[in-house]
Amino acid sequence: MSESSSAAPNEYFLENGIPDTQRIQRLDDGTIEVTDTLSKQDYYRSLRRPLEGLPDGPNALGLASQLSLDIGQSGTLKPSKKSEATLEYKTSGREETCHVLMLEGVERIFTIDHNAYGQHLFDMVCNALDLRERHYFGMTYRGTPRTDYWLDLNKKLSKQLEKQPWKLEFHIRYYPLDIDGFEDDLTRYCLCLQIRQDIISGQLPCSFQTYVVLGAYAVQSEAGDYDPQNHGGIEYISNMPFAPQSLQTPQMLQRITELHKLHRGQSPVQADRGFLENARRLALYGVEFHKVKTPLNENVSIGVYHSGILVYRGRIRIGRFPWLQLVKLSHKSKTFSITIRAVNIDPRIRVAFLLKPTTGVLGTRKKATNQDDDLYQLCTLNCQCADARLAKRLWESCTSQHAFFRLRDSPTPQRPNLTTLFNSRKYHYPDKGICGSGTVFPSSDPTKRKQPRINRVQTQRKPAQFASDGVAPVAYSEDPDQFYILPGSPSPLPADAVNVNVLQNLPPAYRRPGATRVPLAQEYWRMSPADCTPGLGMNSDGTDVAAMANTDWQGCRCNRGVKWPGAYFFEAIMIEEGSVRLGWSTNNANLILGTDSNGFGYGVDQDDPKKLTRPSPSGLLFHGNVPEQYGLNVSPGDCIGCYLELDSDGKRLSAQWSHNGQLLGPAPLRKPCSISVNDSLFPAASLKDARVAFNFGYRPFRFPPTHHSTSGAPWVPVANTPEVSRVGNRNVGWRVNPADVSSSANLLISPNGRMVQAVANTGWQGFRVNKGIFGGGKYYYEVKVMEDSGLARIGWSLDGANLDLGYDAFGYGFGADRDGFGITGHQGKKLHGDVIENYGEAFGKDDVVGCFLDLDTGVVQWSKNGRLFGSAYWLPEQFLKQSDPIFPAASLVDTTLELNYGDLPFEFPPEDMRGLPFATDWLPLFAAPDENVVESSTWQSLRAVERQEKELHKSHLRMEHQRVCPEPPRRTSSRIPQTAANGIAKAIRMQRNGDSNHLGWTDPATPGWMQEDEVHSINGGLASLDADKGQPSGL
Repeated sequence: MSESSSAAPNEYFLENGIPDTQRIQRLDDGTIEVTDTLSKQDYYRSLRRPLEGLPDGPNALGLASQLSLDIGQSGTLKPSKKSEATLEYKTSGREETCHVLMLEGVERIFTIDHNAYGQHLFDMVCNALDLRERHYFGMTYRGTPRTDYWLDLNKKLSKQLEKQPWKLEFHIRYYPLDIDGFEDDLTRYCLCLQIRQDIISGQLPCSFQTYVVLGAYAVQSEAGDYDPQNHGGIEYISNMPFAPQSLQTPQMLQRITELHKLHRGQSPVQADRGFLENARRLALYGVEFHKVKTPLNENVSIGVYHSGILVYRGRIRIGRFPWLQLVKLSHKSKTFSITIRAVNIDPRIRVAFLLKPTTGVLGTRKKATNQDDDLYQLCTLNCQCADARLAKRLWESCTSQHAFFRLRDSPTPQRPNLTTLFNSRKYHYPDKGICGSGTVFPSSDPTKRKQPRINRVQTQRKPAQFASDGVAPVAYSEDPDQFYILPGSPSPLPADAVNVNVLQNLPPAYRRPGATRVPLAQEYWRMSPADCTPGLGMNSDGTDVAAMANTDWQGCRCNRGVKWPGAYFFEAIMIEEGSVRLGWSTNNANLILGTDSNGFGYGVDQDDPKKLTRPSPSGLLFHGNVPEQYGLNVSPGDCIGCYLELDSDGKRLSAQWSHNGQLLGPAPLRKPCSISVNDSLFPAASLKDARVAFNFGYRPFRFPPTHHSTSGAPWVPVANTPEVSRVGNRNVGWRVNPADVSSSANLLISPNGRMVQAVANTGWQGFRVNKGIFGGGKYYYEVKVMEDSGLARIGWSLDGANLDLGYDAFGYGFGADRDGFGITGHQGKKLHGDVIENYGEAFGKDDVVGCFLDLDTGVVQWSKNGRLFGSAYWLPEQFLKQSDPIFPAASLVDTTLELNYGDLPFEFPPEDMRGLPFATDWLPLFAAPDENVVESSTWQSLRAVERQEKELHKSHLRMEHQRVCPEPPRRTSSRIPQTAANGIAKAIRMQRNGDSNHLGWTDPATPGWMQEDEVHSINGGLASLDADKGQPSGL
């Protein structure tokens, strides 16, 4: 047996060990230019390092192996493995000619004995290519009817190849998903050639953008750095195929040349790695299709790839079955059968294949008796192939892929020639460490010097001459906004290509984010919906608060507080008549202001029994649960100013109030004050059948302070409190957990914990909320899509589950299919346990996705803009009996989401949805009973909030100002009392009140909010509540 093709040319080496295929020149910039004319196969072989380490002098292939770039896990080769059993045969004395079409599109001829096995021919081809990792490769031959079959290496060639002459093709058989698993760069290069053949033949469809990106990497690998002298226009690549001939246009070549310029400095190894990183994310990478017919005589295609089996009807995927869901594969005559677990099967698959669950349960002989057994029932998909041989071919493809987890798609026999047209390359290396001190070449006697340590640096390859013709004339339309190139380039192409590989698995309708992203919502000073009495009504800004009618006292506290020292001020306007208390309290004080010694408030109590005995109505001061007559009576329309002064020595606390601009005199306190310098104070209020609006300084004050503080320091509106003097409320409620995200650098979280934004071109990012629920009950929350770009997947997840929602058995997601097989933006898919199915419909910008979780029945479902999609999943009964909490979660890429946990009014409340059983029983997450709520193990409330604010401050996220007056609140229960949880939310709604004059707004056209640097600062001074050594002396 021998190979009739010509052997590789002999290499002659100089006395110093440098082969004559390399020329070395010292440049003026202090670098060494190495120009080589090695073939690509020889180039990659030169990168190999022997197991014993480098010799003292240059190796047989010269500097290419010593000066190559970092190639990750590749480079050092293990000894090649021989077959476990050597196939022996009796020579026939008759030789056959084998024509083998190689990956680069060149045919090579081998001669082999007629009785030889397939393994012998395969070894001859691999030896000719000097391949070490042979298990990725295979050979195919053309059978009938015009179908390619894999060569069985354990059978004789004469039993498989009937026609003369013997013609075969050399292929990558198993496409690896992890390209870093290669030990040899030559194997990686072969995979690049195979993918290029698949793309050119049309078997691996791409977008125009992907053709450009992959083409630029291919040119960089073959031609090296862009050289203006030799690489003018598009002529130098006009003969290189990058796409099917009908799609390759001058516009495409122009884009490729522009992107090629930006890859300067990348070695062939790096360019190949970039090529594969993008190609392996294509939807049909490594998928082999087989045409079959369903029981309804409908034509479908079964695709086999590294992760399982796909079912396509035309170009639409209707089913996906991962290997874990498959139970049995079989074929008989022309019938091919797939037995699967009957879990989350697409209805279209059930209709197309007439699926019916088997009567048995997997692993037992009993019959399925309840819904839980559906998880273990089996279904069988039967399909018909054209003949028995094709059924066996499909079965062998599935079983071999299952064994290796990789499979490929067979191209047509005709291949374009990919033999490189570049006959030389240039490498540039630093002068020192290579040439010694002032010497151009290394020492001529390598035995007298130790081989220096050489850092592998970037290489450059020299182009060859190209013809100016060969460009396909067929036009191809594209959107110029689709392309990604490196940032800072003079090219007209927008965006960047640094992480363009993360976009390759996205569907065609995916849209990248624009240059201006949606700003994240800032956290203003407001009354906190997380630190208030259940049932207290509040508008979306937290500046308009209303008590529930006919209830007892309800209280609230601000989301931020102030530290010692300082002089602070805010205003409150009474809108509706009732009882009210306005003032300050610590974070742990009772929400009913003034009922303990940690808070004090001024206001009015309509139920005060002493009211009728007083000569004139007056206000009350509340502290230590002792009301004292103080100031004037408070009625609707009155404006109350609240002042707080904290001395720098930490011994004196002063508080005072004003009534419609009139400063109130001091009043005595009968209870000692327990507030110390270590306590922060928060604006607070308590209401009973009343409604109050607050101004923390974002609007001009009605009655700004005109007096001076005791220390002479200016009165600072609380909204303008310096960051060092500001503290967050420890009671933060429900919010995105910054400690439970996929990447804190690539996922931005707004300070209020409601909005999340995935940084552009960083791929899928995931997060979970800081609290979860367990036990019983029905719960609901909403997510609004804020951008028309990117993709999202929304749902529920267990603590510690994969943040790529739905890709393990502990998460349930609705939205986009990460594999990118969908054809719309936010596709209507449901995902659980790595099983993707059609569900609902696509959603996009301004759509509101409702997430439902029924812990009584285990039903998980979703809605869009108030339209219910129905049950998607049923939680196992075993899970419902356990106490494991389940958390709101989502995954997103290049988009922004806003969550509403129920502390703000829902856009589509459950009770207004048609077809939702027990609509009034659904509770917002914010109203979940405390005994059913568990904080995440990674959540640390106070430190997480402070860290979140500081990180957002450093990232210079600007405040988005509200230019309209905040709406008055609807008296909607933001939290539902645990004793009367069912049905109360609907019964306590408020009607909107459009009278803005009650809020003290003199001009409706006045902007509703002001920047913090626009907040009014007022000088003045006053002290009315004195504390000496921590004890008040009087008020």
